[in-house]
Amino acid sequence: MTSSTDAKKMIYDYFQNLCTDAALCSQLSELATIEEVPANTCILEEGERPDCICLVLSGIVRGFYISEDGTDITKCFTMEYQWCCSYSLLSTEPSPYYIETLEDCVLAKFNVKHCTPLIDSHPALRRTLDELIRKVILQGDIRTHSFLAMEAKERYLHLVQECPELVVRVKQEYIASYIGVTPSSLSRLKKSL
Repeated sequence: MTSSTDAKKMIYDYFQNLCTDAALCSQLSELATIEEVPANTCILEEGERPDCICLVLSGIVRGFYISEDGTDITKCFTMEYQWCCSYSLLSTEPSPYYIETLEDCVLAKFNVKHCTPLIDSHPALRRTLDELIRKVILQGDIRTHSFLAMEAKERYLHLVQECPELVVRVKQEYIASYIGVTPSSLSRLKKSL
């Protein structure tokens, strides 16, 4: 369990690594609402209009879709010091996917409307936000490329190389869904390595 004071310090330190403006880092950490969320909790429903972006301070969250045939398809994973619910930065439309916690999580939630005046008045923060949006778009492009250009084994090995901790902490059924195979196919694939 993380105290509110510890969480605020974690947020401050996170932003301090991005910009050196101590006053801005303090303002940003004060804008955050700290939320402890148990594992297996949906924090964003499909069709909901998100108004917050969340910095994961501890734990892992997963974004996923439910296909027309009811299949659960993992879109992304977010770990410590990464952002989730970034859809609210890109669109005011209802979310096309769900986000759930896979572990007990501590989230720093930032209401986008409350952050907008700070973003507009601090070029360094605007650059940081632009970088976050760029990473979200780039991650989507890399994921699309992996599905078009790589075999399942290559996709798995790429995931292991890029996020070895994720493969250990997340249920194999979610890893299988993320790389586009069935859990039994993933099991066979892992045995062949």
